Parts: sequence; C-alpha cells; structure tokens
Amino acid sequence: MKTLAFILAVFVLFFGCVGEWKAVAVPKEANASSSAATEAGLPDSIGYLYANQEYGYYGENDSYNVSFTLEDANGLVVTAPGTLKVTMVDTQNKTLYSGQTSVSEDGFAKSEGFPFYDNEAYSYRMDFSEINKSQVYYANITVEFKTQDARTFRKSRQVYLSYDLVNYSSGYGYGYDTADTLKPINASASNRDVQVTIVEGGVTGSYYRYYETTIDFRNMGPKKKEITVTDAALVAGGRQYPLYSYYSDEDVGTVYPGAAVSKTLEFTGSDYDIDESALGTNATMYLELQVWNDDGNGETFSIQVPFKP
Repeated sequence: MKTLAFILAVFVLFFGCVGEWKAVAVPKEANASSSAATEAGLPDSIGYLYANQEYGYYGENDSYNVSFTLEDANGLVVTAPGTLKVTMVDTQNKTLYSGQTSVSEDGFAKSEGFPFYDNEAYSYRMDFSEINKSQVYYANITVEFKTQDARTFRKSRQVYLSYDLVNYSSGYGYGYDTADTLKPINASASNRDVQVTIVEGGVTGSYYRYYETTIDFRNMGPKKKEITVTDAALVAGGRQYPLYSYYSDEDVGTVYPGAAVSKTLEFTGSDYDIDESALGTNATMYLELQVWNDDGNGETFSIQVPFKP
C-alpha cells in the first residue's frame, strides 16, 4: 500500500493532478497543411527541354536524346497522352530530321538528377543514321506536342552539331542562328521627362537562351540626368522573366537634354532558357529607374512599355 502511494505521489509531482494530465507533444504529419495542396491541372506548355548527344557502343549508332516535361498553367509538372513531332533544322533552314510518334501517359518516366530532378519526362531518340548532314555547325531541335483535345505546344533548343553530321567536303561554316538577328519593335513609354523605347528585340544564344533587347533612354527634360535601371522584368505569354545581369543595377549613365543613350538588356528564365514561341503576341517590359537631375535632386519611378515580341 505504501508503495502504491509513493508511485502516485511521483506521478502527480511530474505531471500534475490526474485530471489535468496531457500529452506533451504530438508530431505533425508530413503532409499536413492549413490549406489544401495545389492539384496539378491540364498541360499548358512544354516545361524544360533538354537535348544531349549520346555515344553508341558495340556497333550502336550515336544519337541525340531529346527529353522534355509538360507543365500546367501553374508551372507544375504533369503528364498526358498525345502526339509528338520532333524536327531538326539547321541555321541555314535545311531540315535535317523530322519524326513523329504517339505518346502514352505512362511513357513519361522519372528522371534522376540534372536537369529534371525526379520529375517525369518523356525521352525521344534520334539516331545519327537518320539525320541528314549539314554544312553548318548549329541546328534547332523543335518539339511539338499535341494533346488529345487538339491543343499544341512547341519549344525549341539550339544544339551544336557533331562533326559526324557536318558535310566538310562541300564546305561549311559556323552558321550562327539567323534568329539571333533582333527584329525592330520601336515601342515607347514616358514618365518624369524620361522616354524609354524598345528599339529591337529577339531570342538569342545557343545553349542558353535569352530575350535580348536594345533600349533607348531619352532625356526629355531641360537638364542632364544620371539614369540607373534598378529593377526590370519581361512579362510575356503569362510568364515573368527577370533581368539577366552580373550587377544588381544597370547603369545607363549621363543623358543630356534631347539625347538618348542605348542599353542592351537580357531577360531569361530560372533555367536560362526562353522559347520564342512561348512569348505570345503581347508583352510588357517593366522598368524601375533611379534618376538624378543636374540640380542634385533624385527620384525613383517605374515605366511600363507594352510591345509585341
């Protein structure tokens, strides 16, 4: 009896009275959330597109392996059945390869490591024996995916052609992408005596792709100005592309009254990839400017420039 009383006394000492005893803590479930998790929707675009050369062994052909993901409108990776068309066109507009296949939903498989990191991607192989030879070093691989409800998504990536695919005997060249030529845009907007004009723009680059622009910053006021771009973003096709820069700010410099200074700005995605077909027909460039006037007064303001990419 004394032993029982002693045990009860120790229990009360550590946990309080029996009626008020509670569990100290309960681990939270790993997936518990105060709001419902976002569910993946229908495919809305091709996500990341990757093309790499694979070397054949023991009599196998060398090949290009083309892999891609599908994304819904929220950027979540999804899978779907459909029809896939893959083309390779060199930078002299010669078609080197064209192929088509039916895709089942279970044809997408998890891909470990770079560049898909366990996301489900679809892979398509092009043997060198099926690819025509080119007279230049570069070609664009385009993936066109058509869903069962007839929606079509496209994305391209430029690759460096293997020496096995270049016809040296008939002469060759580097053949830089003709799409790298920026097209005229000439869209303008003004604020606080500063006029911003997007003179030209276009998708450039080989492995890494950027939307490159030439922009004029014109001083419409009576005194010279020191202009700095402190922030910028390109919004196109329902997506936002940040400014690609080595610096936190882009210095335009001193601009005298009535004059304009040109500046090159580049925009790209988080994976350093931007596809021209995904830009759509309407876009807006957002710029935040810090401007110091000749009298020492400074101000920061924004300018929005709608344009057609």
